Amino acid sequence: MYVDIIFRLIGLVMLGAIPILTVLAYINWNKCLRRELPRWRNMIGVTSIVITLFSWAYAVGVVTMIMLDYRLGSWATAWSDVVTAISVCGGFAALALKGTSRIQAFVAALLLAVGLMIRVS
Repeated sequence: MYVDIIFRLIGLVMLGAIPILTVLAYINWNKCLRRELPRWRNMIGVTSIVITLFSWAYAVGVVTMIMLDYRLGSWATAWSDVVTAISVCGGFAALALKGTSRIQAFVAALLLAVGLMIRVS
């Protein structure tokens, strides 16, 4: 019982921290690194931020459907595995950034991947 409550609290913290870290990574990239980095690193870094944000939106959608007692079929499990893999790829793509935006984007993607792997709902 208490373990379930702890997992739900961790899940809520993770769901709140991921968009905050992602937005901070984008702001830091836009403010400090946009003109400094080569074009290819900018494209990979921004792609990682977008991947993390869309993966987070998927996770929030699934959690919302579960909370509303919507019957999810096997597609939710299959797509969760795909989104987890994409999130991990987004985390590694965040390494193309520099400074604090790299750390923020990588930690956001890592939190999302871990949350999807343990299926916190």
